[in-house]
Amino acid sequence: MRPGRKSCACGRTGCWELAVGLQTFLDAAADPADRVHDRSVDLAERLDELLARAEAGEPRTLAALAMIAADLSLGLSVLVDVLNPSRIVLGGYFAVFGRYLVDEAQQFVDRRRISPAAPRVVVAASTLGLSNAAQGGAHPTLEPLFNDPSGVRVRATITHDESDAEQA
Repeated sequence: MRPGRKSCACGRTGCWELAVGLQTFLDAAADPADRVHDRSVDLAERLDELLARAEAGEPRTLAALAMIAADLSLGLSVLVDVLNPSRIVLGGYFAVFGRYLVDEAQQFVDRRRISPAAPRVVVAASTLGLSNAAQGGAHPTLEPLFNDPSGVRVRATITHDESDAEQA
């Protein structure tokens, strides 16, 4: 990983975000004046532009993806050693570029297994799009509501007429 001594948004240095985060990818893939850095343009459109560049074989985009793949793979292998998951699903911008990231990550994680007898961890790209993490995080919170809406307390609202009568 190459986060160097740059400060992370969290205030620390050396964070994995600095090695594989979206801004790191954008900075490596395009000059600052490039449209992909324009935050007034929808992120999905900017990523689609970079995906088109990668598919066209544009060297800078492919080099940026190779850098992200290497650092992502190393970080995932450490997480596998610590957490022992059976599956890793890449979301966010990683999912958009899954065809450029998943194979390398899978091979790296396979090579770095603590033991050849350890179960294989499957690395996959999400098919849910950019907002999959938010959807996944909201689901456990909303699931009880969907399962039994009668359990939700409803607060009575006071109409304007009732409010005036209470004040008198």
